[in-house]
Formats: sequence, C-alpha cells, structure tokens
Amino acid sequence: MLRPVLFALTLLTAFSPMRTAAAQTAQISDASPLGQTLKSLGRPFIIGVAGGSGSGKSTLARDLAKMLGEERVVILSTDDYFRYDGDGYNKLLAERSKQGKTDELRPEEFTDFDALASQLGKLRAGQSITKNIYDHGAHQIRRDAERVAPRPIVIVEGLHPIGIPAIKEKLDVSVFVDPSDGLRFAWKEKRDVAERHMTRDEVRVQFEKELAHHDAFVRPQRESADLLFHFDAKDASNADSLKVQLKNRLGARDVVVHDFVDGEVRPNALDRLQHSLTEKTGVHAKVSEQTSPAMAAARTQLANEIVGAIAHTARRARGH
Repeated sequence: MLRPVLFALTLLTAFSPMRTAAAQTAQISDASPLGQTLKSLGRPFIIGVAGGSGSGKSTLARDLAKMLGEERVVILSTDDYFRYDGDGYNKLLAERSKQGKTDELRPEEFTDFDALASQLGKLRAGQSITKNIYDHGAHQIRRDAERVAPRPIVIVEGLHPIGIPAIKEKLDVSVFVDPSDGLRFAWKEKRDVAERHMTRDEVRVQFEKELAHHDAFVRPQRESADLLFHFDAKDASNADSLKVQLKNRLGARDVVVHDFVDGEVRPNALDRLQHSLTEKTGVHAKVSEQTSPAMAAARTQLANEIVGAIAHTARRARGH
C-alpha cells in the first residue's frame, strides 16, 4: 500500500533540509473577478481532490493550479502525512499478519489525518505550517522538510480526503477523479515504470493488492463528491477513444452532465471555455501538454465550475 501509492508532491523537485513555499506577490491581477472574490472571502478556499492510485489526481491538481493561478494556490498531498516509511509500513503489515488480521487497513491506520486537519485549519486561519515530505523514491519520510505559507486557494489531493470527516468538513468543494480500472491501471503502469523504476509485473501485483482497499475506502467517496470527473476509453493507449463526463452536484442544482468525446468536441468549444476562464481568473493558462481535446475541455470546464463554487461560497459568507 505505502510503496508508491500516490504521485509524489510534484511541485517539489529537490529536497533540502527545509523547503519554503512562500507566499508570493501574485503576478495575477487582483482586479480579476476571481481575485476580487477570493479577497472578499477573507480566507483560503479549500478544494479536495480524491481518487485511486494512478487516477491522474495529481496532474489534475497541477492543472487546476495553472488555470486558477499558481501564485494563488498551495497543493498538499496526503502522502506527506503517512505515519510510516517503507520499512515501518512493512513491519506494520507483518505484525498484523502475526495477529491473524486479514481485513484491509483503514486509511487512518497509515495516514495521520489529525495532523492534516490541524494544518488545514492553520492555513485556513492564515497561519504558516511546517510539514513532512514523503519521498517515494527512497520510501522515507523527511520530517519538517517544508515551510508552507497560506495562499488564497489550497488543494488537498490524495486517496481519501473526501472520506475522512475531519478533512471533509474543512473542504469548500470536493472533486473525485474516477477513471475506469482498466484506464487507471494503464496510467499507473506507465507512470510507475517510467518514474518509480518498477517492473510491469511489480505494478500489476501492487495494483491487484490495492483493489480491495480501493473498493472499500476510495471508490465510495464518489457518492459524496461535489464534482465527479469520470473517464473511460475502449483503448487506453488511444486518446481519440477517450470519453469524459463531468457531473456537478453542487447546491440545489440538478446533476449537470457534460460529455466530451474526441471527434465530437466542436472546434471552438475549448477556445470558448478557456476564454471564459481567462476572463474570470485573469490567467492565460492551458491544461497539461499531450492532453486530448476531450480531457482538456473537461478540465477547463471543471475549473470554470470551481470558480463558480468559489463565488457561491463568497456570496453565502456575505449573507446574500
């Protein structure tokens, strides 16, 4: 489970005794509608992004940061709140085996959600935090390795942020990333072989071991997520076969379903979505390169929906 369960916190490219994600003077105009809305909210807006291993949640979190304005955003990975390093996790499993325990590990047994909830509370209150970093390459915890200052938007991404009440209650909006298992395995295999130096057989064995935990503790979060981001493909290696659905369950609205299928995305649809988002955010940013038109359109629509959720939260905070 702990051997690379999630993407490493990809904003960090090197480790030092202490890294600092300092609050920067944004290069984005606060005169933009989003800038004004965040200022009126008076506290960070917190987004939770949950999904299984290899689902693309870290990539989505990075894309959201680009589109909303990276200078406005802090990304926290729940990986960095693991209780154990690789050796400690293996000892935990061995001890459970000696005790005859065969049930799946509960999320809180290997992740310190109390610490995450406490640090989210501090960021929400405008205070800086000092946090650990989990190094997936070495399977080690780097204690107190990063200083993080609050920014207007906080994204928490990981396996379980929607399913843990102490975290869920601090989220302003929740997103569940829900690829089919076949597509998720294909993406996980590609990532873990290239970035984590695993063999294809090792990835397959790990994926199969994780399925029970995924079904018990990860997938159920899709039912309570505000925004459900689902995708599938007849051929995982062919982006042209990718079908994407975005469901919005926010507020009292009916479920809104947007279908994006490559070959059916109208030529100007993505440009219109990006133009709409740029007008709201003041940011000229597109989603990751090599993303299919369907995925790009859906992620841009998702960012538009989140901007709408921020505006709704600010209006509610002002009492109208």
